Amino acid sequence: MSDFTESIARNLEGCEAFSVGGSPTCKKCFPDGYQEDDEVESSFSWQACDSCGSTFGGDRSPAHWLDGEALQHCEVCVDCLAYHANGDLPETWRMMPADVHPSAALPRQ
Repeated sequence: MSDFTESIARNLEGCEAFSVGGSPTCKKCFPDGYQEDDEVESSFSWQACDSCGSTFGGDRSPAHWLDGEALQHCEVCVDCLAYHANGDLPETWRMMPADVHPSAALPRQ
């Protein structure tokens, strides 16, 4: 395993059915309700990636996972988007030393 995949495994431990992209039933993706032609776009953020934990600024895309039967919304970086969608590993990846902390993992309820 690489540092990248180890970080993802640690941060997503216990998350079931993880998938990237908008979900028609997600209120964070579609606050006014989903319409047939609606799309969710990526946006720039300094927020840590919920998948790998990196705090490098960049585009964040929506992703979702199941906590029991409850759909949970999170945001992932472009490296994680490509990894979760296609299995592509980034050519280079690193976390800033201050990034390696338990709060980088997804919040559990």
